[in-house]
Amino acid sequence: MGYLGNTPGESFISFAKQVFTIVNSQTAYTLDFAVVDENELRLVVNNVVQEPGSGKAYTASGTTLTLSAALTNGTDEMYCVFLGKARETVTVPTITKDKLNLISTSSSAGLEVKGDGTTDGTLQLNCSQNSHGIKLASPPHSAGQSYTLTFPQSISADTFLKTDGSGNLSFASAGGTNTPAFSAYLSSDQTLTDNTFTKIQFNTEVFDSDGTYDNSTNYRFTPAVAGKYLISSQIRVHPGSDNQLRKVLLQIAKNGSERQTFIINTQDSYPLGYCSGINVLTDTVTTTDYYEVFCKADVGSGTVAAEADLFGTWFAAHKLIT
Repeated sequence: MGYLGNTPGESFISFAKQVFTIVNSQTAYTLDFAVVDENELRLVVNNVVQEPGSGKAYTASGTTLTLSAALTNGTDEMYCVFLGKARETVTVPTITKDKLNLISTSSSAGLEVKGDGTTDGTLQLNCSQNSHGIKLASPPHSAGQSYTLTFPQSISADTFLKTDGSGNLSFASAGGTNTPAFSAYLSSDQTLTDNTFTKIQFNTEVFDSDGTYDNSTNYRFTPAVAGKYLISSQIRVHPGSDNQLRKVLLQIAKNGSERQTFIINTQDSYPLGYCSGINVLTDTVTTTDYYEVFCKADVGSGTVAAEADLFGTWFAAHKLIT
C-alpha cells in the first residue's frame, strides 16, 4: 500500500552505542542494555570489528560483556553497538512551526500539553506564537503529568470550545441559528388616513419560530433575544376610485421611534396602486426592544388602503448569525 513521507519506522531507527573506559587487567564490563547473547552486539576494538562467540574475541549475556583478553588503558579503545531489536531507538522528526509541533521543550513553540507544577492544578496549553494559550481547571498534578479533562456539560456535534484569549473557555454553537424569525402578512385591506402614518396590522402569520410576533393586538415583533436582525417589509398601497398617489412613505420603527423611512414620490402617476419595500439591519440590545411598521400615503383627497396580499403586503425578520 502506498504512503506519504519516509518509510514507516525504518527511516527513524538508530542503534544505541556504548563507549567503554578501559581498565587494565579487566575482562568483564557492564553493558548499558541487557542482551540475550554476544550476537546482539558489534564490538569494535581499536577500530577493528571483533568476532563474537566462545573461544573468539568476546561473549555476552544479560548486562555482562566478557573479553577473551584484557586491554590496556591509554593504548586500546573499545566501543559496541547494540544490534538487537530491543536496543533500537526511535527519533521522531520535529514538525516545523508553520505546521504543528507536538513535541516541544519550549512553551512558545508548537503545542505543548503538560502540568505547570502549580498547586492549583491548572493545565496549560501553549499555542504557537500565541502568548495567551488556554487554561483548563483540573485536579492538582505535578509538572509534566497527564490529565483527564471532564467538561461540565455534554458536547453535541455542533458545539465547540472557544477562548477569549485571556484563558477563559466557553461553549459555542457551530454555525448557530437564524432565530427568532417570523413572517406575517395582511389578510384583508386596511384603510389608511390620507397623508398620516398608520401602523399596519399584519394579522396572519406564515411562521413564527419563537412566538415573538404579536399578530392580534400590537402587531409588533419583540425578539426577546439580543443580537443583530434583518427586518423587512413591503406594502402595496391602493387608492380608491380614480385617486392618484402623490407620495408613499414606509417606515420601520423601533420602540415607537422612527428607525428608517423609505419615500417614493409617485408624482400622481400611479392611479392603480404601488408597492413600497424596505430593509433594515438593526441591533437589538435588550429583551424588550420591539419593531413595528407604519405607512403614509398621500392621495390629496379620497381614500387609500394597504392592500391585502401575501406577496405584496408583508412584514418579516430574522436574527443574523454573528
